[in-house]
Amino acid sequence: MRLCIAKVFTALSLLSQLHAQDENAELTRQFQRFDQDADGLLLRKEFPGSDRQFALLDADKNGKATLAEYLQSEVAKAYLRARRNDAKEPRPRVSLEMIALARFEWLARCDRNHDGKVAPDEWTSTVAAFDQLDFDHNGVLDRRDRAEASAIAPAAQPSLPEVKGELPTRVLLLHRFDKDADGQISMKEAIAGTLLSEAFALTDKNLDHKLSVEELDWLVQALMQKRSDAARYLDRSPLYEVPFDTWDKDHDEQVRQNEWLGPLDMFIRIDLDRDSATSRDEVARYIKRATGEDFITRFDLNNDGKVTLIEFAGPPAAFRRADRNSDGVVSKSDR
Repeated sequence: MRLCIAKVFTALSLLSQLHAQDENAELTRQFQRFDQDADGLLLRKEFPGSDRQFALLDADKNGKATLAEYLQSEVAKAYLRARRNDAKEPRPRVSLEMIALARFEWLARCDRNHDGKVAPDEWTSTVAAFDQLDFDHNGVLDRRDRAEASAIAPAAQPSLPEVKGELPTRVLLLHRFDKDADGQISMKEAIAGTLLSEAFALTDKNLDHKLSVEELDWLVQALMQKRSDAARYLDRSPLYEVPFDTWDKDHDEQVRQNEWLGPLDMFIRIDLDRDSATSRDEVARYIKRATGEDFITRFDLNNDGKVTLIEFAGPPAAFRRADRNSDGVVSKSDR
């Protein structure tokens, strides 16, 4: 018996070692892809992530990261966590019925001549996606196709209402609505037209027609997250135009700090290699970063034109926001 148990533990140990070796090999391949000059050192200008992430990589704070530092970093650990989660919880397949109407909401972006129709030469996504949305097969995407998409779209799911002013707490909600003081709020107690009546269906997780303390806590947290996400979106800085040729007085293809006439914080954001000068490449990269065009370039590790949650290796909620058509990957069709 003891021999059998020992064999089992030995087998589990070997599997664990093989799994660790596989993960290290994956991280090594990722590091080598970032290390553009293949010198074994990762500089800030080579790393596509944020300053905060690079600071986590650069453990000894010498301005460069080795493979050993990368393997032990929190960035690598986050990547592996996302990789494991994605392997354990595959996303369900998304049908055309679920996303067709959402795609039509963005159709106006493609209608360059503003005639209310989108022809194939105006369409910016794939031919396959165009053919899927062309329900009447007349070669253009128009109101009739949108009507067909509306007809097959699934029923709208309940969503959290907008809350103006201070967000309520669980204590405040119970004090205001729990008339019988039983520690929960019934559907009858949730007065029509109030926050609770609008959010009741979404918050009543166990479908018992009452909101428990745990469900109210979930509602409060969800409202806080929604407001935080909205604030983060509104806080995005608009694209800053850099008149490069005008400011580059000595025509050396660099705008140095003494030539820069814009806000200093923008200079710091654009000057990625911290050499006190901005190049055309850095300005171009800033534009891609500000407009979201570099998302695929930064995270598409296997160069297939798409980014999966495994490749993104960041918070799943952020990935879902980028994955606008909910097809499980971020590609050009999501921009």
